Amino acid sequence: MEVFNKNALRELGNDVESVLRDLGERHNITFRWAGGSFSHGESVATMKLEVTLNDTDLKSYLEIEYDRYADIYKLPPFGTIVSYGGTHFKMIGFKSRNRKYPIIAENMTTGKKYKFPDTFMQIATIV
Repeated sequence: MEVFNKNALRELGNDVESVLRDLGERHNITFRWAGGSFSHGESVATMKLEVTLNDTDLKSYLEIEYDRYADIYKLPPFGTIVSYGGTHFKMIGFKSRNRKYPIIAENMTTGKKYKFPDTFMQIATIV
């Protein structure tokens, strides 16, 4: 490879994934090449590597925060389905740093995530 181009970088990314596959299996993680950039005619490229934990039992940050603040804000258990404005939402998280809209819920029809105020459970009903 003399200079980087789109195809060369993609091929290199696939090779990096292959080489790191054994390492990932030993540590229960997955490596995925997630793109990169280069300047035409340059000998320098930047690659983005995504590393994912394979343990499906791990709780997400949103779930941990939800469990931590559920009693304070009188929230139903994580994953509870609630109804608001004729739409069903699944309670999926809490962002304590978001003061106005800390509650995160997913629309059961569209899968889209929405933010709600901390007073949300006063107007929503559990299904």
